[in-house]
Parts: sequence; structure tokens; C-alpha cells
Amino acid sequence: RVRGFFIWILMVRSCWLLLLLAVVARGATQVTELGPNKLGEAQPGFDWGGSCGGPGEGSFEQPVERGAQLEVGLIPAGKKSIRISLTSVNDVDLRLYEASGAELNLVGWPKGEISGPGLQSMMYRGSRITWSGYNGVDGEQGNEYVHIEEAPLAADLVLFVYGYRAGQAQVKYSYDTQACDDSFSVYVGHRDVHVLGTIPAGLTDVRITLSAATDVDIQLQETGGDRTLLVGWPDGVLNKHLEEKILVPITGDMSQLVSYSGYNGQGGNKGNEWIELHGTTVTSYEMRVYGYAAGSCTVAYTWEKAPAPPPPPPSPGHDGTPGTIVKVDMMVEMNRQDKARHVFLYRDPQPELKKLIIRRGSYAQFKLWLTVPLDHDQHELRASLEAVRHSHTQPFTTLSSCDGSDPGEWTVCISGQSMDGEHHLYTLRMNIPPTAPFSEWVLHLELLHNGVHASGWVGSTQNVFTIFNPYNPTDADVFLSSAEERREYIENENGAIWVGGEFSNSPRNWVYNQFNIKAMIAAYHLLTRHTQNGYLMPIEYLADPVRVSRALSYKVAAHMIVGRWSEPYCSYEPCENTKPWVWTGSLPIIEKYLTDLKPVKWGQCWVFAGTQCTLARAIGIPARTVTNFQSAHDVKPYDSFVTKHWTYSPVYSSGSITGYVWKHDSQYDRDSIWNFHV
Repeated sequence: RVRGFFIWILMVRSCWLLLLLAVVARGATQVTELGPNKLGEAQPGFDWGGSCGGPGEGSFEQPVERGAQLEVGLIPAGKKSIRISLTSVNDVDLRLYEASGAELNLVGWPKGEISGPGLQSMMYRGSRITWSGYNGVDGEQGNEYVHIEEAPLAADLVLFVYGYRAGQAQVKYSYDTQACDDSFSVYVGHRDVHVLGTIPAGLTDVRITLSAATDVDIQLQETGGDRTLLVGWPDGVLNKHLEEKILVPITGDMSQLVSYSGYNGQGGNKGNEWIELHGTTVTSYEMRVYGYAAGSCTVAYTWEKAPAPPPPPPSPGHDGTPGTIVKVDMMVEMNRQDKARHVFLYRDPQPELKKLIIRRGSYAQFKLWLTVPLDHDQHELRASLEAVRHSHTQPFTTLSSCDGSDPGEWTVCISGQSMDGEHHLYTLRMNIPPTAPFSEWVLHLELLHNGVHASGWVGSTQNVFTIFNPYNPTDADVFLSSAEERREYIENENGAIWVGGEFSNSPRNWVYNQFNIKAMIAAYHLLTRHTQNGYLMPIEYLADPVRVSRALSYKVAAHMIVGRWSEPYCSYEPCENTKPWVWTGSLPIIEKYLTDLKPVKWGQCWVFAGTQCTLARAIGIPARTVTNFQSAHDVKPYDSFVTKHWTYSPVYSSGSITGYVWKHDSQYDRDSIWNFHV
């Protein structure tokens, strides 16, 4: 019975080093190699390298015929940060198609999805495609480019050139590192521990996904040193039932940033777990699974090669001391207490849930301790936010002073400095523009000396939330100028939801509790949850309160609460379900959802509406519930009418027709009128 294996590929200068872990089978040991790469071969011209690794670049000459469209080559799926430029003294156009029959023209005049004369871009299956336009760069019609960025290419594309004049064109291209991947399956017995393999040091961005129909847990342990258990219940550093991300101390004064799905798994399936090792693996780790129940599981894993080591830092006393980031204080309480930033009402029921909350168009301050003073001729401080559960990093522009800094841009500026013992203390201000998405982030800081990495810091214990700002007129889509309206639509934590009929109705008390941080966490979980077909809401959509509101409306009903309008509400005892009329507020529903990310049973319209109102207010979108009496419910085919079916039927007496009456054929009615709807 195969226990499993990992195969890791490291690029070392110009040669490949293959590390194969033995597959341990009953009574025998064998070594299995990876099969051939499944990516299609590049067409003449391009050379995209192997199936993983990189980065790479190249160039070649492409002949162009007048009035003809010629294929330049295939751009294979999986590549990322692709940049292609075309240079010619003649008028030559780029055209980009899907490779599957070249049916979809993405780029190019006249039929492309983007086809104009100037710079333009589009989203294609998670990637952003940017085209110079057919007028080219600086009006040079033979100089065009296409960039494909933000996410690895999801499907093969084909690049063509069309010649309005005959001649030669030079094609230059480059691409970034591409992840490697593999998978295997193992059987895990009840209470068995299976060692899947070793994750070597020197890999980057390792992600391992476990898929099983039964309850199987991931365990990750340092192979040497103190044998630190990074992941695993109950003694691992990461050991909770929900997703967490922690900077774990490793033997030898090192650390590894690790994310874990939690032992309740994804979507409430306890056999679907994952871990991520961010950055470069600083040592080797042993990967295991433990079977709380017997069953088969599939292990899929991706990784990238380690980047080339940076040049050695300058020696102290030659170009100065590089310096080290000693510590960072996110100043969560101080930032919360500033009432001008309108986040002082938020509550953290548990210390591990404490977040730094920043409204769009506002800012937060934090403190930074360094071993050296910042010499702006030699040092550079870089800051960025990495989105949680989204492949997006937002860089900041770092300014030496906050004087004149633009609050409408992503900037970090120095607002003060002093000495704290032997260390240099800097107070920095992080400005969030009014166009920022609603997102949970991890703050990254990097100190460079003469362009070389000197020190880094990752905010692994207190994440950052950016939310909408109805208090700021620059956040125009949600701004409310009336303080009375803000109290009702944003700040009021208690309300009434009207139920009943047109002539007999009454309010139901509802406690919104929107300032409990769990409401914000639940809203982000819902909005960053993949649909069944793998769709993930693009992060730019999370900056649009209309799209966010529509998405919450769908996801509350699809993933958070299950509706039921008749008995039985419980099919067995003891009943773990809650009847709709028992709920009196949103927080118990939110807390129950966050325990296993499974839909909560049961709800009806006022329960859905009250919960969505809580989530919207929690992230800064003004909201209130509205009840409509005598509410028409039109179903497909939608015709804006409530359709009823009647038949003009004969009335018989003693076998003879004595007249006709209209009879209601209710079995054909699909449209209806509800006594109320919230």
C-alpha cells in the first residue's frame, strides 16, 4: 500500500537538482519519477522554458506579410507576469486569441474584446491583459505591447501579427517564476499516522492541499533542531479549528510564516485542509497526516524554486551599517481610540481576533524600532499589504515626511522619530485611499541598504482590515452627510424588523451587533469564498460597494443560512437546528457559521435580511431592513405580472349543462403574493 511521496525540483544556476523521496510500499521500496509535463510545446519563436521555474526572457525576428495574419506562437497556461513587445518600422498589429480554436479574439482591431487605438486593459479569467492599443507606443504604430499580469495565465493563448505593411518585426518577451506542482493519493487507517514526505529547505511559497471524504488532519514538524510542531492539534503552534496565519519561531533564531486552514477544513469538510509556507522554507519539515477516521486522501502540492541569493551586504564601516528591524507596534488600541477615524465602536471578544481597522480615505499609525537611523541616501524602507486569501499585494510609496502627503494614495510616511534606549524609534502613518477594497491584509516591511535586503518584518499576529467610510465625502459611494442617517444606517446596533400582514403587523426586535469584529471576519470569509465552479470575486470588485452588497445578498443565502418555511425543522433529537422565529439577532448566527463555515439552519426572510444588514454595516456600507407587505413574487419566465390560472368551466345538473363559472386552477400557479417580505 503506497504511503506517498513528494518530488521537489530546485533550479540551481543552469542545472536541475531532482530530490526524490522514496515511496514506501508494503514489502518493497521503489522510486517513482514525475511524468512528462502536460503543457503544450511552444510554437516557433517563443521559448517558455520548462513546466515550472523561471523567470525567463527572449527575443526573435518575426517576418510580416502585407495583408496577412501570421501566428507568432503559443503562450502556455501557467505562466505569469508575461510581457511581450513588438517593434517594427512598419504598421504591424498584435492580435491575441484563445488557443481553443482561436474562437475568442481578446486583443486586436477590429473584433478584439479590447480593440481601441490607445492604452486599455481587460480581466481574463483572473489575469489582467493590458494592450498598448493599435496606435502603439508614442504614436509609433509598429511598436505595440501586451502585458498579462496579476494571476498566472488560466488557459493557452496564441499571439498573431497582422501586417498593414510587409517587413520585419522584433518580438521581445519575458515571464516570471512559475509554480511547480504534483499530487498523489494515500490510504490512512483509523488513528494511523502517515509520513508523506519531507519539504526541503530552499523552496518558496509551498502550498499543500489535503482532500478526503473522512476526517484526516495535516501535521507539520521541523525535522531537526527542537523538532518544533508547526501545525497539528492539540500541541502545534497552529492548532485551531479556523484559518490562522502565524510567524513560527524555528531552531537557530529563524522563523517561518505559516498559514493553516484549521482542523475543521474548508467548507466544513474536515478532510479538506491546507497549509502554506510563505516565503522561502528556512529548514526542512516533515509532513504527516493523522486519521481520525479511515479513508483515502489526495495530496496536491505546489512550490517555486528559491530565488538567487542576494549579493552580500556591505561590510560595516565601508558604506555604513545595513541595520535591522527590531520590532513593530501596530498601536491597535491607540488607532481605535481616535474618534476622528470612526473605528472606536469595534469590539474584539477574544485577543487573537484583534485587528487594525482602517476606513478608506483615512489612516493608521504604527511604530518601528531600528538598530540604525534611516539614512535616505543609503536606506530604503518598503511597505506593502498582502491580501489574505487573495493573490494580490498592494505596495505603498514611502515618504520621508508626512508634510504634503496625499491621503488619496497608498503611502507610508514618517511622522516622528526619537531614541528609545539604543534603538531608533520611528512613528509612521499609513494612508489608505478612498478607492481601497474591503480586504483583510498582512503588513510587510523591508529595510534595504544600498539596494540590498537588510531586514524584514511580517505582521503575522495582527492583521489589517480596510473598510468603507460613510463618514468621509471622498468615499462618495457610501458617504452619508447626515449624522442622523449615519446613526440609523451605520451605528444603531438594535432595531426592529416588521413582520405580519398588510393590516396586522408588528415589529420583531433584532440585535445587529455589527461592531463585534466577528461580523467583519464573517463578511470577508463569505466574499473571498470560491464558488462551486472555482470563481473568486476579483479584489477590484471588493472596492465597489454595489458589487459587495449584491455578493453578500447572494452569499448569505447560499453559504451562511439555510431557509426553511415549514416543518420539520428537526428530524432527530437532540435538535441542533434553530427554528427561524427563535433568532433575535445576527451574532449567534455569525458565531455558529464561523465554527465550521457550514450554513446555519434555519432562516426565513427577516433572518436573512437582519444578518445581511449586520455584515454590511460592519464593513462600512450603510444598510437597513425594509419590509414590503402584499409582496409579489414573480418566478420564471419573469414577466412583471402575478399570473393566476382560471378555467371557464360548465356546471352540470342532472347530466345537463346549466351554466358556466370561473374555477381557479391553483395547481398551475407559480407566481404568488406573500403577506410580507423583508
